Amino acid sequence: MSFIINLFGDSIRYWKCSISNEQFIEFEKIKIKNNLTWETLLVNFEFLNHFGFSHWSELSNQKVQSVFILNPLNKIEIKEKNKFILKISSDKILNNNSLFELYNTTITPLINTLQPEGKSFIISQKETGLFGKYELEITNFDINNLKFNVFSEDSVFNIETLNSLFYNDQILTIKKEDTMIRNFQVDWLN
Repeated sequence: MSFIINLFGDSIRYWKCSISNEQFIEFEKIKIKNNLTWETLLVNFEFLNHFGFSHWSELSNQKVQSVFILNPLNKIEIKEKNKFILKISSDKILNNNSLFELYNTTITPLINTLQPEGKSFIISQKETGLFGKYELEITNFDINNLKFNVFSEDSVFNIETLNSLFYNDQILTIKKEDTMIRNFQVDWLN
């Protein structure tokens, strides 16, 4: 049978970036001279081409990360084909207001893997929509076999986020996503 897990709501797609101190000084001179924000400057492809980058994502030496925000407005739905099995607010997977754990959740700290040399920053896009559609081909769905891997609050986003799903200790991969970008932001870490 086919079971589907959909995550709807707000999410963050982000790139961990770093540039040399010399590049930062050059970038900042241009930013100040033209009275621009970091966001406006880093989406300017002419500016980036001048420094040898074709896109701002090239400032990152790691692959893009995406996390699903855990709040009462975001929804997790589980369906067997078109029949709803369960629909919950995403914040419920934290088991904060329950006497016993309703959902299998692992909370891990977000580890900062940025290099200390130069200037480090995060480029993030806040998005809304279908964060992820996961499909399972199994005979019976058991909520106890579904595991949510959550990042605890971190210093950049200051929110708890879902970063991965497991079923029977197998990581699930997103089959489909459909989001709309609402915000583009640059946060300097040092």
